[in-house]
Amino acid sequence: MFKTIVSRHLYKDPDEVVTFQNNWRKNAAVPHGVSITASTFAVPTGITKVSDTFDSGNTYYTMSGGTLWATYELTNHVVLDNGEELDWTTYIHIRPK
Repeated sequence: MFKTIVSRHLYKDPDEVVTFQNNWRKNAAVPHGVSITASTFAVPTGITKVSDTFDSGNTYYTMSGGTLWATYELTNHVVLDNGEELDWTTYIHIRPK
């Protein structure tokens, strides 16, 4: 089963390197007793994913760059140990600090 769970808006300065977290348990997408077994990110051109990692209920991704006043849509796709697949879409808005 595949479903899109959450979308949210985040902000960063184009000169910042920032680590963001998707807490899948807090948003009731991944119930206790079920774990994330794989995580991938679809990242558009213009912003850079420096690194990413995950644990049983969270994903973490470090972003850099971006063009001032641009908005980038990222999708985090996870696979759970019960076979379920979920997407979390995040919009990163590039703004000055």
